[in-house]
Amino acid sequence: MTDGQIKSMFAEYGYERWWEEIYYPLLSSRLLEEVDEDVLAAFFESYAFLAGEAYSFTEFVVHFSIFQRLYDNGISVTWR
Repeated sequence: MTDGQIKSMFAEYGYERWWEEIYYPLLSSRLLEEVDEDVLAAFFESYAFLAGEAYSFTEFVVHFSIFQRLYDNGISVTWR
């Protein structure tokens, strides 16, 4: 995904503040560069992070990495 697509996804799901906190390390890590938009959308739809809260880059990486492994293996999860 492009930087703009990633930013738009965070905004679409109400995580603008989180984006503001982690955009530099997230883009520098290139973690989402090869990830399909549908995977990030499924991540945001499956997890429920408190709106308006800022989470760290490390928290994002841990949660997203776990989700991606489960998603790639066809394991459906929803945490709310």
